[in-house]
Amino acid sequence: MKPHLSLTYQINPIDAIQTHHCNQFSDMIANLLNVYYPEHIGNKSRVVISELFNNVIYYTENKMSTCSIKMIIDPDQLIIKVSNQVNPNQYDLIRQKIKSINQSKNKHKLLAETIKEKRQKGETGGLGLIRLVSENKANIRSYYNKKRTLTITAKIEIKELL
Repeated sequence: MKPHLSLTYQINPIDAIQTHHCNQFSDMIANLLNVYYPEHIGNKSRVVISELFNNVIYYTENKMSTCSIKMIIDPDQLIIKVSNQVNPNQYDLIRQKIKSINQSKNKHKLLAETIKEKRQKGETGGLGLIRLVSENKANIRSYYNKKRTLTITAKIEIKELL
């Protein structure tokens, strides 16, 4: 029997977050999941958390505000939600990225084309959300509230991973 697990983690201020925090937190969650679920599910959580955490570092309005991460897993799904403050322009940029990814009929083709385009321009980065959908079978959504808090939710159906 697989249990329902839920964990919330907050960091304040966001300015204190560094890349190694992303790795340590994602490793902690993966290790917890590996107790109850196959290792590759923990590995998927590691990728999702790291990517969403890195988005928080890159897109934040107030470096003194709080970042919140919530992980929920049950036998059917893994859900990871990351929240932080962003300004309306930052939200619109993220919303447009997610909309474009979700509207794509072929996520693998979108990833390949985006990699090719970025290489031609000499750019790095900017592939994380596409990779979450293409390689990790995540369903991503964004929400924005009146307090200027952005929440990005990544949901993975467990049956897709088995």
